[in-house]
Amino acid sequence: MREPHASPPIDVAIHVMSSDAFLRTEYELLESELCDAELDRARRFRSVRHRQAYVAAHALQRWQFARLGVPAGERGAPPADRRASLTHADGLVACALASEGAVGVDAEWLGGVADLSAVARHALAPGEQECLRIAAPGEARELFIRFWTAKEAVSKALGQGLALPFEGIVLAQDPLRVTALPPACGHPHEWHLEDRRVGDHRLALALRRPEGRGVVVRWETVTLERLVRGT
Repeated sequence: MREPHASPPIDVAIHVMSSDAFLRTEYELLESELCDAELDRARRFRSVRHRQAYVAAHALQRWQFARLGVPAGERGAPPADRRASLTHADGLVACALASEGAVGVDAEWLGGVADLSAVARHALAPGEQECLRIAAPGEARELFIRFWTAKEAVSKALGQGLALPFEGIVLAQDPLRVTALPPACGHPHEWHLEDRRVGDHRLALALRRPEGRGVVVRWETVTLERLVRGT
């Protein structure tokens, strides 16, 4: 009797780029790639640094689509499904693209949480809060951001953003994994998580796929020069 053919692993590409140190000509070239709705959104950012990060993230996503041969919508708009995700933080942008499933990616600057204990009470499950309490001095902030980026990546993959109650997404460490979820968010075993530190940021990926399906994640750093040249 023939054994059933095993499905190939799901391929996920993550491209990461610094969004600092733009020259004006480079910024204008990247800005020209955006659609009218994205340009309108970019102009709403009061901070020049945040505006540049938004523009860089969307330009990077177009570069990613073109490089991987993914059909895009008007002026490079992302696919209608949730196979693509992007994020922009202070000085860092990233895009994720999965061959199947629903993907979310999130990046956060390690110095970006003002009142750690107050945010943790609302965003972390009791066991995660205990992990922060017993963390070595100086490590609690990064641990919190590790939890936060993973939870936001899961929420992005579900199309929920910050509307999902983060305390209901329960995580365990080493390896980073989902152990419980709010109703209608799937089974924990459907989720594949990966994360890493990139400079002074934490970056997390979440992929929802059929339970037991393999996943191959390819991380790549992209320079602004490559993005501008389209190489």
